[in-house]
Amino acid sequence: MKDYTLDQISKKKYIVDTFVAENKTLTVIFADGTRFENVASTEENLDCIARVQEAQAKAAVNKLPVFRRKASKADLEMCAATSAAFLVGGALSCITNACQNPTESAILVGTVTLLGFIPSLIYTIHENEKLKELEKIKYRDDHREELDSYKEFPNSLAGVKNRRHFAYCRSHEEDPFSILAIDCFSKKDLETIVDNVERENEFGFTYQKRVTR
Repeated sequence: MKDYTLDQISKKKYIVDTFVAENKTLTVIFADGTRFENVASTEENLDCIARVQEAQAKAAVNKLPVFRRKASKADLEMCAATSAAFLVGGALSCITNACQNPTESAILVGTVTLLGFIPSLIYTIHENEKLKELEKIKYRDDHREELDSYKEFPNSLAGVKNRRHFAYCRSHEEDPFSILAIDCFSKKDLETIVDNVERENEFGFTYQKRVTR
């Protein structure tokens, strides 16, 4: 999950990721960059990590307006930085007499504008990705009842992209909507499942039983 901390101290105990290493143990990554390796891959440890990340997600969702403002501010700052860099580039081209050569002037203005634009772009993308994930988590929480009932409806996954994830979770009796699997589905997938469940409830179709040999 993304880092939703708002201060440096919180990063020390904020889990952003965990993965299974080559030796089949868990590696836990904290927001401050610390990595805890060789953590036993047990149900107890996974449950602990999931509880911590769910609590982190809940706290972040409660501050959703803050992250929306940060994303909007990043967009505005990117526009301002690009405009300022363009003006600076134009001024430099005249100061260095590059304006007398259209090609040199264009290159100088373009270079300065790009140098001012790239950092702002990276920051803006980062903030918008955080907001996107947070809104996905909120949608999941708001529609948890419908999502948890997906197994009861044969066509609940119609139109969902990563159906392998749900097939794996079903065969291993795992929660496909766990915070540990937050990158395995999109908000669009969740919306599709909820929509399919609602339609199946509305139409009440019966289905042909599969013939097994």
